[in-house]
Amino acid sequence: MIKCRAACWADRDVRGIEGYKQRTEIDTNTIGAGYLTAMNIPIVQGRDFNERDRDGAPCVAAVNEAFVRRYFADGRALGKHLTKLQWKAADQSCEIVGVVRDNKVQSLQKEPFPWFAFPLQQSHRQAMTMLVHSTGDPEGMVPAVRRVIRSLDQNIPVADVGTLNDSFKPVLFLYRIFGMVIGACGGLAVLLASLGIYGTMAYGVGQRTREIGIRVALGANKQDILRLVIRQGMMRVIYGLSLGLLLALALARVLVSSVFEVDLLHGVSANDPLTYVLVGALLMLVTLLACYLPARRAAQVDPLVALRNE
Repeated sequence: MIKCRAACWADRDVRGIEGYKQRTEIDTNTIGAGYLTAMNIPIVQGRDFNERDRDGAPCVAAVNEAFVRRYFADGRALGKHLTKLQWKAADQSCEIVGVVRDNKVQSLQKEPFPWFAFPLQQSHRQAMTMLVHSTGDPEGMVPAVRRVIRSLDQNIPVADVGTLNDSFKPVLFLYRIFGMVIGACGGLAVLLASLGIYGTMAYGVGQRTREIGIRVALGANKQDILRLVIRQGMMRVIYGLSLGLLLALALARVLVSSVFEVDLLHGVSANDPLTYVLVGALLMLVTLLACYLPARRAAQVDPLVALRNE
């Protein structure tokens, strides 16, 4: 079932803004009634466009929150006017009737920029993009949408039909590639760190075979040996993880703020606590195994054999 439909067209133009002396170039859209609802863009002030916003009615416009922050110092946009440039007629003053929530338009890494829109029936375009919001499988709605358009006008060509997810694929392609490469490098780094910790700790415990034999000969039991070796090994790793955590937090701030122009962490904080906890827990587990297994073998060796071998 088609829930709502809307049309849109993107453009850039020079506009006059009430209360703002300079003329500036701002991104604008021509959108139909229901576009904001179809795209799940909340209206924070005022109203959406409707069927009454047509030719002959007072010209209206909608802006986003970034537009209000930049051009209206008092934070009030409703009731103020924009100058709409006409190609074959006098410029027209349009009243702002709605303020919408900021949203990503051009790319994920860019902050929301000032944006405004005019209703479709007051700014006709030769080519438009129609959005159909369905409650079922969107790909299954394509034949029905084509039939509806043909029933309205046989001469309207329909091209580039696809789902909204399909239109996002080219934009997200580089992000996915970067994500897979960085994820693979991160996984390899964790694997190498785990192998290094295990090898170092296992070698260190193995070098203490004589010491462990002496302790057993003096009365230490296996549990005492295991607790001693594990406690000493874990303390070293805790110190190393603490220092590494501080360095990782500092390096993440530097990389995010000054090195990468592309936001590869969209929707995820550079200081994501879950990531640090999981990696730290993995390294602690590796350290525990690296200490436990060699210590267990050393504790089972006969003290006379251990001392004779040394």
